[in-house]
Amino acid sequence: MLLEPSTRITLKLQEMKKYLKDLDSFITSKDQYLADTKTRRACEKTIQLSIECVIDILAIIVLKEHIGPPTDEDSFIELVRKEGIITKELAEIVREMKGFRNIIVHKYGSLDDAKAYETIIKGRPDFETFEIQIRDYLLR
Repeated sequence: MLLEPSTRITLKLQEMKKYLKDLDSFITSKDQYLADTKTRRACEKTIQLSIECVIDILAIIVLKEHIGPPTDEDSFIELVRKEGIITKELAEIVREMKGFRNIIVHKYGSLDDAKAYETIIKGRPDFETFEIQIRDYLLR
């Protein structure tokens, strides 16, 4: 059964929120994060999955709105921004999220754990901003 795009977006938002709730339970302190490999790997995988939800949502919107032929993940971000669905500021944040996800996935060995922790903590509120803007879009 194929779900309607708005339903798929809502389900992806719920999935993202579940991952973020998990992430919040994994991180107790920077010291714990840096000292415990299992905590780091759990956080890295969970933030990766959260970011992939963001990208999936943008892809669904591009297809739903027929707003251009996307060529890659960056084009999803730009097309949705140009339509005014997300702000320019949020589009830049999502690009940074995608870049961080790529570092986690493709350059695991060179990941600076202290910088990763700071990125995860500093970027955590950006997911709420994303959710607010997507929920606003769904209400249009």
